[in-house]
Amino acid sequence: MTKIFSYVFEWHDWSAKTPVIKLVSEKINNLWINTITCAPFSIANESLKIKWVSDIYNLWIDWEESTTKAQEIILNIINQYLETFQNNLWNNNWVILFDRWWMTVLRWMQDCPFIDLKLKETLFAKWTENILPTFFFETKPEITKQRSRFSRNVPWTKTDKLMREDYDKRMEFYNLYKDNFLWYYEINKVRVDLNPIANDIFSKILKNFN
Repeated sequence: MTKIFSYVFEWHDWSAKTPVIKLVSEKINNLWINTITCAPFSIANESLKIKWVSDIYNLWIDWEESTTKAQEIILNIINQYLETFQNNLWNNNWVILFDRWWMTVLRWMQDCPFIDLKLKETLFAKWTENILPTFFFETKPEITKQRSRFSRNVPWTKTDKLMREDYDKRMEFYNLYKDNFLWYYEINKVRVDLNPIANDIFSKILKNFN
């Protein structure tokens, strides 16, 4: 019987979560356990074929009709990954690592000007009814700005004030949904050895196979 173990890695870009996911995936694959990573926002962006949108951020807040469309695309991508492996006939275990998901969606719905309070409550309930185990990466704005690939071209990085507001809102979500986070990692330096973090996450995931 196929077993699927799914995990989410949350925070914004330039928080070191993507290279950590890569390290964790390599460690799991080395044990001959099938591992796949999914970045639903990047896939959604590619499927929409809008070159000037750097991520799902702009799409989420610029067009009223895109709010619903963005949600549908992201949900379809996630469900497709989960159902594909759930329904396959291989007698193997699978690990799916999601590079952002529910918290990112909640964060951008929070600022969306086209969602009234009643609809927002409905959507929040929908996106939080089945939260997968999540690893939380915290990176303060002053560290984020020093990343080599940092850009001011997304809505929350245009000013230092916006970056601080975004940081505070993400921390509010962490405190609100703390029970859904497997572990909390603070990235408090520009250059940091990610192997200890990857090893810790790897050991936590591996417990499911014992």
